[in-house]
Amino acid sequence: MSILRATFICLILAGCAGEVPLGGKDDFGGYGYGEWSKPVSAGENKWLTKGWDTAAVMNGSQAFCEKEQGMSIREVLDLTPGDYAKASTLIFSCKK
Repeated sequence: MSILRATFICLILAGCAGEVPLGGKDDFGGYGYGEWSKPVSAGENKWLTKGWDTAAVMNGSQAFCEKEQGMSIREVLDLTPGDYAKASTLIFSCKK
């Protein structure tokens, strides 16, 4: 029974992180733990993403470069760490 309960909890928690809309998923424009927005264009090969914290935006940008752009390296152009009142913001580019 405890194995089933642990599996259920892991499945719920796994759904809590990942990509969400740019303004966040809640009514206040916030991001949950481990969440980031789908990157939007910020110029030629420049992308903007926001998220819960620095680790979330870094993970999201790397996943975007690998999956959407077919490139394996992300270059950080500008990073603004968030705090308890605002999201982290990252502008990055993808390189081969």
